[in-house]
Parts: sequence; structure tokens; C-alpha cells
Amino acid sequence: SSSSSSSPAPILSPKFSIGTLKTPMSGTPTLGIPLTLLLAFTARGTTVRGGLVRQIRSPGVGFSSRCGGKRYPLRAAAIVEERLQLSEEVRESITKSFGDGPVPPAFKDYVSQISDIKQRLGDLNEYSEPKGYPYDAWSILRFLRHGRGNLDKAESAYRQMIEWRSDTIGNGFAFTEEQDVRRAYPKGYYGTDKEGRPLYVESIGAVKIQELEKTTTLARLVTAHAHETDRLANVIIPWCQRNLNSTVSGITAVMDLRGISFRQFTHPIIQGYIRKSISIDYNYYPSTLSRMFIIIPPGVPEAIYRMAQPWIPASVKAKIQILPSRAFRDTLLEYIDREALPDTLGGTIP
Repeated sequence: SSSSSSSPAPILSPKFSIGTLKTPMSGTPTLGIPLTLLLAFTARGTTVRGGLVRQIRSPGVGFSSRCGGKRYPLRAAAIVEERLQLSEEVRESITKSFGDGPVPPAFKDYVSQISDIKQRLGDLNEYSEPKGYPYDAWSILRFLRHGRGNLDKAESAYRQMIEWRSDTIGNGFAFTEEQDVRRAYPKGYYGTDKEGRPLYVESIGAVKIQELEKTTTLARLVTAHAHETDRLANVIIPWCQRNLNSTVSGITAVMDLRGISFRQFTHPIIQGYIRKSISIDYNYYPSTLSRMFIIIPPGVPEAIYRMAQPWIPASVKAKIQILPSRAFRDTLLEYIDREALPDTLGGTIP
């Protein structure tokens, strides 16, 4: 491959996965690998230009990401099971996301307010390092959009996030039961959609309540979600913007309600997790959802969705598209490659 002047993929030290990405590969067995493989590789041999991620040094594990109607190989350096830790170089490159590149369209109206809000938040500089929340344009813009350009609301929301985050994220967390939880509660990231957005799939109707109760607690499930979403907002989405598609500003989510029962939905660990995760995402990681598809069969699932309506903020409801269980596959495939979807949703991933 020829060299490029574009920014290389970030250099990361791999630790702890934040989901499972299962990649079918031609001529080789299907592998279950962490989503962090998208990021856990070295920049050696890597160039990025026009959404194209060229071949990276690899032991042979691959993931296909599609941008602009074309499919390109994305190769990882190692299969890892530990949490990603950002190097100073990566942190600096991410915080410069809007200094040398296009701003996602959804945020353009708020760019002129960045300097004003940063001046208001000047006393919080101590939190940017080492406590970990990036004091950068991407983070600031999400809160400006959350406040619809109202500086008072944006500042208040940002300060509340800093206080919450210092207690929740700053203390560290080891989700040692993660793989057992994934088996009891099928959910996680499956790569990207056709436009380069991270793809999240959750199958609430497939939850095994008794197994989940034996594996973890509501408090640990919620804390794991907070850490996972923090990584999404501050590492994965900015990386996708710089290396796959500059207009990416959030994820594509698919919620599958097929098979859900009132017993599942009303169980304290499920209902508590749903309500708390919605609150965390909306209040502390705003504007990280681009679209959501919810698959709803007639009968009980319809009634359950109506029951959940009061928990869902209006701005989130505007991004939801309801798909009937008898005719959802064609719609999903308009936005997501078959190879990036689990077979239960019409894809090829077992």
C-alpha cells in the first residue's frame, strides 16, 4: 500500500472488551472477538484516506467495514480481553477531532459556541487529566446540542456529568463476569452499519432471568453499562469520525422485543437496568444515538413498549423506528450489511 498523509489509526494498549463482535471470514471458522479489535491495533502499516482503512499488521483476524458503498478490510493486531487504555498520543489526537476535520452536520449549528462554553467551564480543567473526561470539542458539542444551544443548560448538564463521572467512572471497574452476562443477556456491539456508525444489538426477549441473577447484580450491570458507554462516546465514535466517516455522531441500535414476557420486563433487574441505562445515556452521554430500530411483535410486546414510553425522552423517541416482527429484515438490510447482523435478525453471524 502507498503511504498517506492522513491520520493513522490510533495506537492503543488493549485491556478488557466492551462487547462481542463476531466476524464471519471466508475460508476460516467464525470467530467471536471483542469490538475493541476495531481500536486495539498499532498504526504500523496503516494509512487512512477517504474512509478507506488500509491493511494493518495482523495475525489474520479481519473485520469488513463498509463506507460509501464500498467494503474495506480492517485487520487487528491481536485478540484481547482487557480494557483499552489510551496513550497520551491517542488522547491528543482525539481531542483535536474538530481542529483539522469536518464537523458532523448535526453539530454545525453549535460550533460557534465552543469557546464560550469552554470559558464557562474553565474551572473544570483539572478534570480533563488524569480523571479522564476529554475537554475537547466533540465532548463540548454533544452537551451544546443537548441544551439546544442554551449555554446555561449545556453548562449545567456538563457539570452534573463531571460530578457523576468522577464517582462512577473515575474509580475503575472490572466486569469479570462479562462473558457470562452476555450469554444470559444477549447484547453488544456488532461492528458498524453501512455508514460507519457503531452497531449495537440487544435481544431483551432472549434474557435468561435466573442465569442473569446468578451471574451479576443490577448495580454491577448498570456500572458496566456506564463504562461501556463512556468508551463509546469518548473513543469509538471519535475514532469512527476520523477514520471511517466524518459525519458519524452516534450509534445505530437494534432492540429486539420478540419473545419478551411481562415476567421478564417487570423483573427488578431488567426493568431497573433499562430505566437506569436510559437515564445515564440521556443525561451524561447525550447525542450518542443516531437511530434505533425496535422490533415489536403484536400482543404482549406491544403492551410492554407502551408501558415503557414514559421512560423515553422525546428526543430519543424521535430517533426510533418501529418495525413489525413479520417484516423487519428488509428495512434493517437497507442500513446494515447482512454480514454485520446476527442470524436472528436476518444476518449471517451465528
